Amino acid sequence: MRLSSILAGALLCLSLPALADDKLRFSLIRTATTKPVPQAMVTASGSWFSGDPSNHVAVLVEHGQQRFLFDTGLGKQAEQQFKQDMPYWIRPVMDFQLGKPARQQLDEAGIEIQQIYLSHTHWDHLSGAPDFPEAKVYAQAEEQLYMRMDSPPRVLPSQANAPIRWHQLPLPEKTYGPFQRSLDLYGDGKVVLVAIPGHTPGSMGMYLNVSPERRYLFVGDAIWRVREVADHSYKAWPARAIVDHDCQQTRAGIEMIRQAQAPGLTLIPAHDTGVHDALGYFPNWIE
Repeated sequence: MRLSSILAGALLCLSLPALADDKLRFSLIRTATTKPVPQAMVTASGSWFSGDPSNHVAVLVEHGQQRFLFDTGLGKQAEQQFKQDMPYWIRPVMDFQLGKPARQQLDEAGIEIQQIYLSHTHWDHLSGAPDFPEAKVYAQAEEQLYMRMDSPPRVLPSQANAPIRWHQLPLPEKTYGPFQRSLDLYGDGKVVLVAIPGHTPGSMGMYLNVSPERRYLFVGDAIWRVREVADHSYKAWPARAIVDHDCQQTRAGIEMIRQAQAPGLTLIPAHDTGVHDALGYFPNWIE
């Protein structure tokens, strides 16, 4: 890791405001998994001789008395959405085994959700949003515009046209670590949303600062596996040609993620099953 990255992370830790009394915790809700595919089909530095499955998760965040989701995973209508809109040529590599959707798991636990924040609007992150008709769904303005203009296999019309309570989420020009735009959601330094454009125009990540020594950075699909950061690698080609809206901007976002690394910070890509397994799943909490 470069010295400049270490210093940037250390300075960010020192600049974090004192954490308020409102407790922060989170839980990963696993909604589906894919069959293992060779690592080389996922990341450029991966092996052709070993394979990994991928997860589809929602992130349940509890800040004091407030609860929200970051992404939704695959929802109750995922199989129907997939059959209706997913092109035949890519179905074999995107096929999944649906588990319990986030809405079902939360209902069984008696947990209500009023807000959903999306890392981006690709089909596997938006799928569960229609299951929460009472919730406000937030994404950046450029992301909502992008969603209306793109097409399968990235954006599915059955999801984009669903009755969702859309709200725009502006991320001000306010630096947070290496990220140029950010929003401190509660004003106490615990939940900070950051812009990581490239994979889609309005992609964003989320810091959860549980304590000054234990911090988590959810990076959506800017990277698919943590090893992309360690190996100075990227998504495999042609995967990135299919899914990344702007490959050059995506690489710039990955560089920001590299610079964000610091002691006590855990990177969490949206589909990295190894990272998710280590943290555990709902109803277990990280606190």
